[in-house]
Amino acid sequence: MPDHSDAVQLPIRRRLSLLAALAFGAGLVTFGTFEGIAVRGSGLSVKSYDALLRTWETVALPLTFLAVLVGIAGVVVVAANRRTVWGIWFALAGVALGVASAVLSNVAGIPLGRPSERKAECLAHVKDLAADLGMYLADWDRFPPSDTWEDVAKPYWRHESSILCPDMVRVRVVTEKESYEQLVDEIKAGKWPGSYAYNSALGGRAWQSVQGAEQVVCVFESDRGWNAAGGPELLPKEPRHLGGDNYGFVDGHAKWYSRQSVIPPTEHSPRWSPGPTEESR
Repeated sequence: MPDHSDAVQLPIRRRLSLLAALAFGAGLVTFGTFEGIAVRGSGLSVKSYDALLRTWETVALPLTFLAVLVGIAGVVVVAANRRTVWGIWFALAGVALGVASAVLSNVAGIPLGRPSERKAECLAHVKDLAADLGMYLADWDRFPPSDTWEDVAKPYWRHESSILCPDMVRVRVVTEKESYEQLVDEIKAGKWPGSYAYNSALGGRAWQSVQGAEQVVCVFESDRGWNAAGGPELLPKEPRHLGGDNYGFVDGHAKWYSRQSVIPPTEHSPRWSPGPTEESR
């Protein structure tokens, strides 16, 4: 009988080669997407970064597993048949790229973090700033003046990184060679937007004159530059964090509020007025 093994093996080789090439392509896409996030992420706008991150989570990450599974399956089938298929190198390359992207995503991490992570980091910054202003208050018995609050509070900063929200219009990575003094100078010069503002109603007020300290806003998110002070009119035009903003309060705690719960104000909104002035009492 005629030997049809070669005729049978040819379609199998083609199928395996196709699967191996698919593994390579999947690995290449997922690795390239991760490289775009991890390496070039610092040069993207936050919206573009988040879009790339969503692509990673919904498309590239599943392709990582596809690359590994298809590639391994191709190698196993080839080995079991004791055949050599030119596509085996594609399969191995797909496995390597898929594994590399999966490992790097855990080891190197996503530099800006996911939106929920940036929201939590910003909340920690606001809490730090509120606590730093509390130390100023303990020394001077009054809140700093509205027009120079960042200037006078700067010596009380425990963490200089707290002055910058992780979710700015463009990502700013402060390297070891670049001091925060330089960043402050750029914010003062208007080259870089500030991240937070101060409740101007507190300017120069004594602690004892504040009513309901746990409800009165002290610092909040803004993009109006250095020494920005005012009220809700200074909030960013578009909320940075999942439709809301972070607020630090006079008593030192911090909380996130959705923009809808603040504007227009409701009974559950944070308070801006610290109460009657000392002169009026």
